[in-house]
Amino acid sequence: MPGQMLKINFSDSAAGAVKSYAILKVDSVTLQDESTSPPTAHTHGEAAIVRGTVVKTKDAGDDYYAGPLGVNTPVGDSTYSTSIAGSTSSNGLEQSRVYVVGNSHSQGSGYPETWKDQPFSTAYGRTQIFKTAMAMDNTTRATVLKYEPNEWARIWREKLIEHKWDIEQAILFGSQYDSGNEWYTQGAVDFVSSYGNVFSLTHASKTQDDFLDDLSNFLDPRYNNANATLFFVDTQTYNWLHKLSGYFSNNLEVSPNFRADMALMGKKKVFGADITTISTPFGDMNVTRNIHLDGSPIKILAVNMKHVSYRPLVGNGLNRDTAIYVGVQTLENSGVDRRVDLIQTEAGMEFQMPEAHAYWT
Repeated sequence: MPGQMLKINFSDSAAGAVKSYAILKVDSVTLQDESTSPPTAHTHGEAAIVRGTVVKTKDAGDDYYAGPLGVNTPVGDSTYSTSIAGSTSSNGLEQSRVYVVGNSHSQGSGYPETWKDQPFSTAYGRTQIFKTAMAMDNTTRATVLKYEPNEWARIWREKLIEHKWDIEQAILFGSQYDSGNEWYTQGAVDFVSSYGNVFSLTHASKTQDDFLDDLSNFLDPRYNNANATLFFVDTQTYNWLHKLSGYFSNNLEVSPNFRADMALMGKKKVFGADITTISTPFGDMNVTRNIHLDGSPIKILAVNMKHVSYRPLVGNGLNRDTAIYVGVQTLENSGVDRRVDLIQTEAGMEFQMPEAHAYWT
Protein backbone atom coordinates (compact mmCIF):
# COMPACT_ATOMS: atom_id res chain seq x y z
CA MET A 1 0.00 0.00 0.00
CA PRO A 2 1.19 3.57 -0.56
CA GLY A 3 3.14 4.87 2.42
CA GLN A 4 4.60 1.53 3.42
CA MET A 5 8.36 1.04 3.68
CA LEU A 6 9.84 -2.04 1.97
CA LYS A 7 13.22 -3.60 2.79
CA ILE A 8 14.84 -5.15 -0.31
CA ASN A 9 17.98 -7.30 -0.05
CA PHE A 10 20.86 -7.00 -2.54
CA SER A 11 24.04 -8.96 -3.23
CA ASP A 12 27.29 -8.31 -5.07
CA SER A 13 26.95 -11.48 -7.19
CA ALA A 14 24.31 -13.54 -8.92
CA ALA A 15 22.49 -15.85 -6.47
CA GLY A 16 24.67 -14.47 -3.69
CA ALA A 17 24.06 -13.86 -0.01
CA VAL A 18 22.75 -10.58 1.37
CA LYS A 19 25.40 -7.85 1.43
CA SER A 20 23.26 -4.74 1.86
CA TYR A 21 19.68 -3.60 1.60
CA ALA A 22 17.64 -0.71 0.30
CA ILE A 23 14.47 0.81 1.73
CA LEU A 24 11.75 1.93 -0.65
CA LYS A 25 8.72 4.03 0.28
CA VAL A 26 5.75 2.87 -1.79
CA ASP A 27 4.14 5.62 -3.87
CA SER A 28 1.81 3.50 -5.99
CA VAL A 29 0.88 -0.12 -6.66
CA THR A 30 -0.49 -1.32 -9.99
CA LEU A 31 -1.95 -4.81 -10.25
CA GLN A 32 -1.05 -6.49 -13.51
CA ASP A 33 -3.34 -9.23 -14.81
CA GLU A 34 -2.10 -12.44 -16.36
CA SER A 35 -1.02 -11.69 -19.93
CA THR A 36 -1.36 -13.90 -22.96
CA SER A 37 2.33 -13.32 -23.50
CA PRO A 38 4.72 -15.62 -21.58
CA PRO A 39 6.12 -14.03 -18.38
CA THR A 40 9.56 -13.27 -19.79
CA ALA A 41 9.57 -9.59 -18.84
CA HIS A 42 8.32 -7.55 -15.91
CA THR A 43 5.47 -6.19 -18.06
CA HIS A 44 4.06 -9.70 -18.64
CA GLY A 45 2.37 -12.16 -16.34
CA GLU A 46 0.47 -11.72 -13.09
CA ALA A 47 2.24 -9.30 -10.76
CA ALA A 48 2.00 -6.19 -8.60
CA ILE A 49 4.09 -3.33 -9.99
CA VAL A 50 5.42 -1.16 -7.15
CA ARG A 51 6.74 2.35 -7.73
CA GLY A 52 8.26 4.38 -4.94
CA THR A 53 10.91 6.63 -3.50
CA VAL A 54 14.28 5.27 -2.36
CA VAL A 55 14.79 6.19 1.28
CA LYS A 56 17.97 4.18 1.82
CA THR A 57 20.20 3.10 -1.05
CA LYS A 58 22.03 -0.19 -1.31
CA ASP A 59 25.81 -0.26 -1.12
CA ALA A 60 27.80 0.44 -4.28
CA GLY A 61 28.46 -2.70 -6.30
CA ASP A 62 25.56 -4.66 -4.84
CA ASP A 63 23.68 -4.80 -8.13
CA TYR A 64 22.01 -8.18 -7.80
CA TYR A 65 18.80 -9.17 -6.11
CA ALA A 66 19.88 -11.40 -3.21
CA GLY A 67 19.07 -15.06 -2.86
CA PRO A 68 18.26 -17.79 -5.39
CA LEU A 69 16.45 -15.35 -7.67
CA GLY A 70 19.84 -13.64 -7.82
CA VAL A 71 19.73 -11.83 -11.13
CA ASN A 72 19.42 -8.11 -11.63
CA THR A 73 16.11 -8.51 -13.51
CA PRO A 74 14.27 -11.59 -12.11
CA VAL A 75 11.59 -12.74 -14.57
CA GLY A 76 9.89 -15.89 -15.73
CA ASP A 77 9.20 -18.94 -13.59
CA SER A 78 12.48 -19.05 -11.67
CA THR A 79 10.69 -19.31 -8.31
CA TYR A 80 8.87 -22.53 -9.21
CA SER A 81 11.95 -24.72 -8.87
CA THR A 82 13.08 -23.16 -5.61
CA SER A 83 11.96 -24.24 -2.15
CA ILE A 84 10.57 -21.55 0.13
CA ALA A 85 12.37 -23.25 3.02
CA GLY A 86 15.91 -22.44 3.99
CA SER A 87 17.88 -19.37 4.92
CA THR A 88 20.83 -19.51 2.54
CA SER A 89 20.90 -18.37 -1.05
CA SER A 90 21.39 -21.87 -2.38
CA ASN A 91 18.41 -23.60 -0.80
CA GLY A 92 15.64 -21.13 -0.04
CA LEU A 93 13.86 -17.91 -0.82
CA GLU A 94 14.41 -16.27 2.58
CA GLN A 95 17.13 -13.90 1.36
CA SER A 96 15.01 -12.94 -1.65
CA ARG A 97 11.99 -11.99 0.40
CA VAL A 98 10.88 -8.37 0.73
CA TYR A 99 9.44 -7.29 4.07
CA VAL A 100 7.38 -4.29 5.17
CA VAL A 101 9.35 -2.34 7.79
CA GLY A 102 6.76 0.20 8.85
CA ASN A 103 5.18 3.15 7.08
CA SER A 104 5.62 6.90 6.73
CA HIS A 105 3.14 9.66 5.92
CA SER A 106 3.35 13.42 5.57
CA GLN A 107 2.02 15.84 8.18
CA GLY A 108 -1.68 16.56 7.89
CA SER A 109 -2.27 13.64 5.54
CA GLY A 110 -5.45 11.57 5.64
CA TYR A 111 -5.96 7.91 6.48
CA PRO A 112 -4.21 5.29 4.35
CA GLU A 113 -5.88 2.57 2.31
CA THR A 114 -6.86 -0.63 4.04
CA TRP A 115 -5.91 -4.08 2.84
CA LYS A 116 -8.30 -6.63 1.40
CA ASP A 117 -7.82 -10.35 1.70
CA GLN A 118 -7.56 -11.80 -1.81
CA PRO A 119 -6.41 -15.41 -1.58
CA PHE A 120 -5.36 -16.98 -4.85
CA SER A 121 -8.03 -19.28 -6.25
CA THR A 122 -5.38 -21.91 -6.96
CA ALA A 123 -4.81 -22.37 -3.23
CA TYR A 124 -8.28 -23.86 -2.78
CA GLY A 125 -9.34 -27.33 -3.87
CA ARG A 126 -12.68 -27.96 -5.52
CA THR A 127 -15.28 -30.24 -3.97
CA GLN A 128 -15.32 -33.84 -5.14
CA ILE A 129 -18.22 -36.30 -5.09
CA PHE A 130 -17.46 -39.68 -3.51
CA LYS A 131 -19.94 -42.57 -3.81
CA THR A 132 -19.82 -46.10 -2.42
CA ALA A 133 -22.65 -48.55 -3.17
CA MET A 134 -23.66 -51.43 -0.90
CA ALA A 135 -25.64 -54.09 -2.75
CA MET A 136 -26.71 -57.59 -1.73
CA ASP A 137 -29.39 -60.01 -2.90
CA ASN A 138 -32.10 -60.83 -0.37
CA THR A 139 -31.19 -64.54 -0.24
CA THR A 140 -27.74 -63.69 1.11
CA ARG A 141 -29.22 -61.14 3.49
CA ALA A 142 -31.51 -63.79 4.98
CA THR A 143 -28.80 -66.48 5.28
CA VAL A 144 -27.27 -67.09 8.71
CA LEU A 145 -23.67 -68.25 8.38
CA LYS A 146 -21.79 -70.24 10.99
CA TYR A 147 -19.12 -67.64 11.73
CA GLU A 148 -20.97 -64.50 10.65
CA PRO A 149 -24.69 -64.51 11.43
CA ASN A 150 -25.35 -61.25 9.59
CA GLU A 151 -23.40 -60.96 6.34
CA TRP A 152 -25.13 -57.68 5.45
CA ALA A 153 -23.86 -56.01 8.64
CA ARG A 154 -20.31 -57.31 8.06
CA ILE A 155 -20.14 -55.98 4.51
CA TRP A 156 -21.65 -52.67 5.64
CA ARG A 157 -18.75 -52.13 8.04
CA GLU A 158 -16.30 -52.79 5.23
CA LYS A 159 -18.10 -50.37 2.90
CA LEU A 160 -17.90 -47.53 5.44
CA ILE A 161 -14.15 -48.10 5.75
CA GLU A 162 -13.84 -48.20 1.94
CA HIS A 163 -15.66 -44.87 1.60
CA LYS A 164 -13.47 -43.09 4.12
CA TRP A 165 -10.36 -44.72 2.63
CA ASP A 166 -11.22 -43.26 -0.78
CA ILE A 167 -11.71 -39.79 0.72
CA GLU A 168 -8.38 -39.90 2.55
CA GLN A 169 -6.56 -41.02 -0.58
CA ALA A 170 -7.97 -37.99 -2.43
CA ILE A 171 -7.14 -35.67 0.47
CA LEU A 172 -3.53 -36.85 0.36
CA PHE A 173 -2.81 -37.39 -3.33
CA GLY A 174 -5.62 -35.69 -5.28
CA SER A 175 -4.96 -32.96 -7.83
CA GLN A 176 -7.27 -30.00 -8.38
CA TYR A 177 -8.94 -30.37 -11.75
CA ASP A 178 -12.19 -29.58 -13.55
CA SER A 179 -12.98 -31.98 -16.40
CA GLY A 180 -16.20 -30.19 -17.27
CA ASN A 181 -18.37 -32.91 -15.74
CA GLU A 182 -16.45 -33.79 -12.59
CA TRP A 183 -14.45 -31.76 -10.10
CA TYR A 184 -11.42 -33.09 -8.25
CA THR A 185 -10.19 -31.71 -4.96
CA GLN A 186 -6.57 -30.80 -4.30
CA GLY A 187 -4.60 -33.10 -2.03
CA ALA A 188 -1.94 -32.16 0.48
CA VAL A 189 0.93 -33.61 -1.54
CA ASP A 190 -0.06 -31.70 -4.69
CA PHE A 191 -0.46 -28.46 -2.70
CA VAL A 192 2.94 -28.79 -1.05
CA SER A 193 4.57 -29.66 -4.39
CA SER A 194 3.23 -26.43 -5.89
CA TYR A 195 3.57 -24.00 -2.99
CA GLY A 196 5.13 -25.51 0.15
CA ASN A 197 8.43 -26.78 1.54
CA VAL A 198 10.14 -29.81 0.01
CA PHE A 199 13.02 -31.62 1.75
CA SER A 200 15.00 -34.76 1.01
CA LEU A 201 15.30 -37.76 3.30
CA THR A 202 17.52 -40.80 2.78
CA HIS A 203 17.33 -43.03 5.85
CA ALA A 204 20.80 -44.48 5.38
CA SER A 205 22.58 -41.11 5.29
CA LYS A 206 20.25 -38.58 6.96
CA THR A 207 21.61 -37.79 10.39
CA GLN A 208 19.77 -36.37 13.37
CA ASP A 209 21.60 -33.07 12.90
CA ASP A 210 20.58 -32.91 9.23
CA PHE A 211 16.95 -33.55 10.11
CA LEU A 212 17.00 -30.89 12.85
CA ASP A 213 18.38 -28.42 10.26
CA ASP A 214 15.32 -29.16 8.13
CA LEU A 215 13.03 -28.58 11.11
CA SER A 216 14.80 -25.30 11.85
CA ASN A 217 14.02 -24.06 8.34
CA PHE A 218 10.48 -25.41 8.32
CA LEU A 219 9.31 -24.42 11.81
CA ASP A 220 9.83 -20.69 11.37
CA PRO A 221 8.24 -19.02 14.44
CA ARG A 222 6.85 -16.21 12.28
CA TYR A 223 4.21 -18.46 10.78
CA ASN A 224 4.69 -22.03 11.95
CA ASN A 225 5.17 -24.06 15.11
CA ALA A 226 5.56 -27.74 15.87
CA ASN A 227 2.65 -28.02 18.28
CA ALA A 228 0.12 -27.20 15.53
CA THR A 229 1.81 -29.46 12.96
CA LEU A 230 0.98 -33.12 12.50
CA PHE A 231 3.73 -35.24 10.93
CA PHE A 232 2.33 -38.14 8.88
CA VAL A 233 5.03 -40.71 8.14
CA ASP A 234 5.31 -44.00 6.28
CA THR A 235 6.24 -47.20 8.09
CA GLN A 236 9.97 -47.07 7.38
CA THR A 237 10.28 -43.45 8.51
CA TYR A 238 8.15 -44.18 11.58
CA ASN A 239 10.72 -46.78 12.63
CA TRP A 240 13.62 -44.47 11.69
CA LEU A 241 12.31 -41.62 13.87
CA HIS A 242 11.83 -43.96 16.82
CA LYS A 243 15.41 -45.19 16.48
CA LEU A 244 16.75 -41.62 16.42
CA SER A 245 14.63 -40.29 19.24
CA GLY A 246 14.52 -43.41 21.40
CA TYR A 247 18.27 -43.74 21.92
CA PHE A 248 18.40 -41.44 24.94
CA SER A 249 15.36 -42.97 26.60
CA ASN A 250 16.53 -46.53 26.10
CA ASN A 251 20.28 -46.24 26.68
CA LEU A 252 21.00 -43.21 28.86
CA GLU A 253 19.81 -41.95 32.20
CA VAL A 254 18.31 -38.58 31.37
CA SER A 255 18.62 -36.11 34.24
CA PRO A 256 18.66 -32.29 34.55
CA ASN A 257 22.37 -32.43 33.73
CA PHE A 258 21.76 -33.99 30.32
CA ARG A 259 20.01 -32.67 27.25
CA ALA A 260 18.51 -34.65 24.39
CA ASP A 261 17.91 -32.57 21.27
CA MET A 262 15.57 -35.22 19.90
CA ALA A 263 13.98 -37.47 22.50
CA LEU A 264 10.93 -39.75 22.55
CA MET A 265 8.54 -38.34 25.15
CA GLY A 266 5.52 -40.63 25.00
CA LYS A 267 2.39 -41.60 23.11
CA LYS A 268 -1.25 -40.53 23.11
CA LYS A 269 -4.42 -40.98 21.10
CA VAL A 270 -6.09 -38.14 19.19
CA PHE A 271 -9.38 -38.90 17.40
CA GLY A 272 -8.48 -42.59 17.59
CA ALA A 273 -5.06 -42.17 15.95
CA ASP A 274 -1.86 -43.13 17.78
CA ILE A 275 0.37 -40.06 18.17
CA THR A 276 4.02 -40.30 19.15
CA THR A 277 5.45 -37.16 20.77
CA ILE A 278 9.11 -36.42 19.99
CA SER A 279 10.75 -33.49 21.77
CA THR A 280 13.03 -31.24 19.68
CA PRO A 281 14.57 -27.78 20.22
CA PHE A 282 11.81 -26.40 17.96
CA GLY A 283 8.88 -27.88 19.83
CA ASP A 284 7.22 -31.26 20.18
CA MET A 285 6.74 -33.23 16.98
CA ASN A 286 3.36 -35.01 16.86
CA VAL A 287 4.06 -38.04 14.67
CA THR A 288 1.55 -40.57 13.39
CA ARG A 289 2.07 -43.53 11.11
CA ASN A 290 0.01 -43.30 7.91
CA ILE A 291 -0.06 -46.43 5.78
CA HIS A 292 -1.40 -44.41 2.82
CA LEU A 293 2.16 -43.12 2.42
CA ASP A 294 3.64 -46.62 2.18
CA GLY A 295 4.63 -47.25 -1.43
CA SER A 296 4.59 -43.54 -2.26
CA PRO A 297 7.62 -41.23 -2.64
CA ILE A 298 6.47 -39.22 0.39
CA LYS A 299 8.25 -40.25 3.59
CA ILE A 300 7.04 -37.44 5.87
CA LEU A 301 4.06 -35.16 5.25
CA ALA A 302 3.92 -32.24 7.69
CA VAL A 303 0.59 -30.41 7.79
CA ASN A 304 -0.10 -27.43 10.05
CA MET A 305 -3.64 -28.17 11.21
CA LYS A 306 -4.37 -24.48 11.84
CA HIS A 307 -4.05 -23.79 8.13
CA VAL A 308 -6.05 -26.64 6.61
CA SER A 309 -9.78 -27.34 6.67
CA TYR A 310 -12.09 -30.07 5.46
CA ARG A 311 -14.88 -28.35 3.54
CA PRO A 312 -18.08 -30.28 2.83
CA LEU A 313 -20.40 -28.56 0.36
CA VAL A 314 -23.09 -26.87 2.45
CA GLY A 315 -25.49 -24.21 1.18
CA ASN A 316 -29.11 -23.30 0.45
CA GLY A 317 -30.31 -25.69 3.13
CA LEU A 318 -28.39 -28.66 1.71
CA ASN A 319 -25.57 -30.43 3.53
CA ARG A 320 -23.56 -32.64 1.17
CA ASP A 321 -21.28 -34.06 3.84
CA THR A 322 -21.19 -37.83 4.30
CA ALA A 323 -24.73 -39.26 4.29
CA ILE A 324 -26.22 -42.74 4.00
CA TYR A 325 -29.17 -43.26 1.68
CA VAL A 326 -30.99 -46.44 2.64
CA GLY A 327 -32.94 -48.47 0.11
CA VAL A 328 -32.18 -46.54 -3.07
CA GLN A 329 -33.15 -49.83 -4.71
CA THR A 330 -35.30 -52.53 -3.09
CA LEU A 331 -37.49 -55.39 -4.22
CA GLU A 332 -40.52 -53.24 -3.47
CA ASN A 333 -39.54 -50.24 -5.61
CA SER A 334 -37.67 -51.94 -8.46
CA GLY A 335 -38.87 -55.52 -8.75
CA VAL A 336 -35.24 -56.70 -8.48
CA ASP A 337 -34.63 -59.16 -5.63
CA ARG A 338 -31.88 -57.23 -3.91
CA ARG A 339 -31.25 -54.15 -1.76
CA VAL A 340 -28.89 -51.28 -2.60
CA ASP A 341 -27.79 -48.57 -0.15
CA LEU A 342 -25.59 -45.59 -1.03
CA ILE A 343 -22.91 -43.71 0.91
CA GLN A 344 -22.19 -40.28 -0.59
CA THR A 345 -19.94 -37.36 0.26
CA GLU A 346 -19.28 -34.10 -1.56
CA ALA A 347 -16.38 -32.25 0.00
CA GLY A 348 -12.98 -30.72 -0.65
CA MET A 349 -9.90 -29.48 1.13
CA GLU A 350 -8.85 -25.90 1.81
CA PHE A 351 -5.14 -25.26 2.33
CA GLN A 352 -3.70 -21.91 3.42
CA MET A 353 -0.27 -20.55 4.40
CA PRO A 354 1.89 -22.78 2.16
CA GLU A 355 4.98 -21.99 4.27
CA ALA A 356 3.37 -23.97 7.09
CA HIS A 357 3.27 -27.29 5.19
CA ALA A 358 6.06 -29.57 3.94
CA TYR A 359 7.02 -33.05 2.89
CA TRP A 360 10.21 -35.10 2.79
CA THR A 361 10.94 -37.45 -0.11
